[in-house]
Amino acid sequence: MNLTKSTRGAATRNRVLEVAREVLANEGLEAFALRDIAKRAGMQLGNLQYYFPAREDLIEAVIRAESASNVEIMNELMKGARDLEDYMTQLAQLMIREYNSMGGKVWPILRLLRTHSERFRDISRVIYQEHFDALIAGMIRFGVPGTKRELMDKARVITALVDGAALQAHLWANPRNSEAWTSLCRRTSDIAAAVAAE
Repeated sequence: MNLTKSTRGAATRNRVLEVAREVLANEGLEAFALRDIAKRAGMQLGNLQYYFPAREDLIEAVIRAESASNVEIMNELMKGARDLEDYMTQLAQLMIREYNSMGGKVWPILRLLRTHSERFRDISRVIYQEHFDALIAGMIRFGVPGTKRELMDKARVITALVDGAALQAHLWANPRNSEAWTSLCRRTSDIAAAVAAE
């Protein structure tokens, strides 16, 4: 396979993923049909199925891409943070903001799918583990004490806290411009830092 064909294939795959992400986030599972996604991506259904043979394969790819992006951002935050408090503040703000953007609309769909599908339960476990690992790496970088199990427990509590805060922030019409949103981010990051440092 030459480089041009490989590059073109990656571009096609990425275009399909972006269209699929938009459909999944903005229109939901009911509108998530491979034929429609192929049309929106400017290709034939058979060409789309070369990359993603079944609907579930494309949904999985969208979810995994969203997760990989979040983990990459978490790792960048860790590298740029001054200390544990700064890291937790940036992390809480990022995750609350992310969960209330288009990308964040993917997570409720994963929660729904995992209730009925072993495949998506497994995907969910892997994704959460990747997030826990990134969070644990941040805690280790900033000298948080604890055994591997203790750090995992802290990562789970912090994740539950941030997930819950994101859900609450989603209830407000314009969360980023509200005093309540700012307060929620600050309090969430303060508690997350306290959990990590204990």
